[in-house]
Amino acid sequence: MATITFWTDQKTKDELGLLAKKLDRKQSFLLNWALQQLLKTNGHNLDSVSSDEPIEQKGPRRKVTASLKPTEFVSVASMAAAQVMTPSTWVANLIKARIKKGQQLNSEELAALKESTRQLQALGRNINQLVRVTNIEWREAERLKREHLKLLARDIKAHTDKVSAMLKGNLERWTEEI
Repeated sequence: MATITFWTDQKTKDELGLLAKKLDRKQSFLLNWALQQLLKTNGHNLDSVSSDEPIEQKGPRRKVTASLKPTEFVSVASMAAAQVMTPSTWVANLIKARIKKGQQLNSEELAALKESTRQLQALGRNINQLVRVTNIEWREAERLKREHLKLLARDIKAHTDKVSAMLKGNLERWTEEI
């Protein structure tokens, strides 16, 4: 069996302990069951799913540990590696994507989005400088406007196309796996 570790608050951990005791099961069994059910309902063929019995979940999660069979862990690890994530991060993002019905950015995508925001802010500052110059040098305003606005429009379009493509790919990836 393989191990995945993630965080939860103390209350959730205590509640899981009470539920495990009530059902006469180990906490790891309940977490493994929940993860298997999530994977099964999202098209992953797992022959080890224990039962279809519903399990009630209480409170927000921060850290949870689940044990998987080696073949299950290999599947999770390969999907995580394809997105440049650890298996724990991938599982947490899978759950968040399922709950929020949205995308989860990996570290490279988040860095690209931050860089995008920084570049768009720089373009905004450039536009403000152009406006100031055209207010001062009104004779040159028409020439400055045409040349610089064309360059800025080209840069903005290229940049927004890049960000849009990244977000579209991310959304498609998470909706395929959900």
